Amino acid sequence: MSDMMSQEEIEALLSMGNNDPAPVSSSGADTSAADVQALLTDTEKDTLGEVGNICMGTAATTMYTLLGHRVDITTPRVSVYRPEDLLREYAAPYIAVEVQYTEGVLGNNLLLLREYDAAVITDLMMGGDGKVEMPIELSELHLSAISEVMNQMVGSSATSLSEMLHSVVNISPPTAQLVDLAATPSISTLDNIDIIIKISFQMEIEGLLNSELMQIMPLDFGKQLVQRLIEGPTDDSPPLV
Repeated sequence: MSDMMSQEEIEALLSMGNNDPAPVSSSGADTSAADVQALLTDTEKDTLGEVGNICMGTAATTMYTLLGHRVDITTPRVSVYRPEDLLREYAAPYIAVEVQYTEGVLGNNLLLLREYDAAVITDLMMGGDGKVEMPIELSELHLSAISEVMNQMVGSSATSLSEMLHSVVNISPPTAQLVDLAATPSISTLDNIDIIIKISFQMEIEGLLNSELMQIMPLDFGKQLVQRLIEGPTDDSPPLV
């Protein structure tokens, strides 16, 4: 696994001088494509990337236990999109896993992974060797299996997030669906969200897979998460929504 940051390193990152927050239109309607990336400051991007790195490092350890193969999830890259622009870039079939935070952090995140990647992961979980061949036809059993893998992964990452926020963070069981973005260029979870943050990770399963895992969150959610991490909890801190 890649080295994870110590608590001292986390605190050092979060204590860096923050840039002036970029203005955010609540509707996103007045934001030009050229300005979208500027909706997150460099400090906000760095903080979200390091938080993702720590949480996914924990998740990779959990995946190793489930799959019996070394798993590395590293190199977070943070960018900002309109949902339609992001989905236009990823027209191939994807597995969309919706994660709902129910305590401490309230709201939805989305994990996207390629259909082939999900097939490799579920084959390993069900006792196979992970060497799947195209074309792939994922069944309800596969979707149930990938939901369970993601449940374990996100559960362990929620524990890491709890430690960073000094607050209990819980999730409901994730749900997975196969989405062919070429046929239906939308995901219901992203409806009514104008601007989103994409955190992409390099995901490698030893000897079998070298691919990308994406975490999607609303812009407001990401900004509030950074603010909570920087300011720390207070007695009257509302749940992060």
